[in-house]
Amino acid sequence: MALGLTGGIATGKSTAASILERFGAHVIEADEISRKLLEKDGNAYEEVVAAFGGEILTEEGRINRNKLGEIIFNDSRRRQKLEKITHPYIIKKLKKRLAARNYSRDTVAEVPLLYETQLQHLFEEVWVISCSEEEQISRLKNRDGLDSAEACSRLSAQMSLKDKEAKADQVIKNEGSLEELEDELKKVWENWMDKNKFD
Repeated sequence: MALGLTGGIATGKSTAASILERFGAHVIEADEISRKLLEKDGNAYEEVVAAFGGEILTEEGRINRNKLGEIIFNDSRRRQKLEKITHPYIIKKLKKRLAARNYSRDTVAEVPLLYETQLQHLFEEVWVISCSEEEQISRLKNRDGLDSAEACSRLSAQMSLKDKEAKADQVIKNEGSLEELEDELKKVWENWMDKNKFD
């Protein structure tokens, strides 16, 4: 079966997925599926615009993902509304892509809300990319230009990393250099692939 990759906001999930891709993994990104859903020709575009109104649109009529993010991270009810619209599409497409790969062992699905959407049954193992809350806040401030209150609000909107770590088959800490993350991922990936040679 395939491998699930998740973590918290700003823990380095996408960076880890890119590294695994260099090691030979075929990566499926739930966020990429989500982005396409929200494009003007995407399956969820009209429903999302109907639910959130013109305030989320650019002058060209595209959904402004940053604006939408501001809204949903500050209003749990509206966040749930968005998830109710988009999650069925994302899950259906994710399952279709996994099936197209025959759930092969070298397939890695990067799914930020993997545990929240209870998709762990799709994977033989789930790996969680983790770091300290202080590191998450620092990265959010630097990456997204958020202040401390905004960063904390986004963290509180998600399942805690401790809860994710408790459920994980493998926890990979990402608090050092990129080289350290690469070394750790190389080790666990090679173990994963070696183990599967004999299954």
